[in-house]
Amino acid sequence: MNDADKTFLAIQESEAFTPENALKAFREGNGVKVPEEDAATRNWIIKNAVQELVEQGPTSITFTKKDGTERVLVATKQVPQDKQPKGPGEDATEEQIEKYQATQRKMAENHNLLRVFDMEKQDWRSVIVDTIKCYNLLGEYQ
Repeated sequence: MNDADKTFLAIQESEAFTPENALKAFREGNGVKVPEEDAATRNWIIKNAVQELVEQGPTSITFTKKDGTERVLVATKQVPQDKQPKGPGEDATEEQIEKYQATQRKMAENHNLLRVFDMEKQDWRSVIVDTIKCYNLLGEYQ
């Protein structure tokens, strides 16, 4: 039995296997074995882990693009003022505000889509979570 299996069993025995408990084990440096049929949990763990790293500093994300090519993106939370997400605007109608809020909720609830700011392209990018191959906190980035 490897460490990931032990962690999985420990989570199963001590508390319910939930995405939150699996992410907690991941944060503690333990391997987490997610049942293969549970892609939603896997995606939730990866999305949250990457978001936490991006909060700490520049993070390298390697993933497969829709066209099949591999891409390395450097994500950050240090977004230039002119690239900050914009709301619906002061003169927006109630319908526009509701549409904007619905889009924001949909992005937050979609565990297979990660929205990050690309330091190299200086623009926002969406990454399909189940195409992420690896991610690393870079610390300093020039």
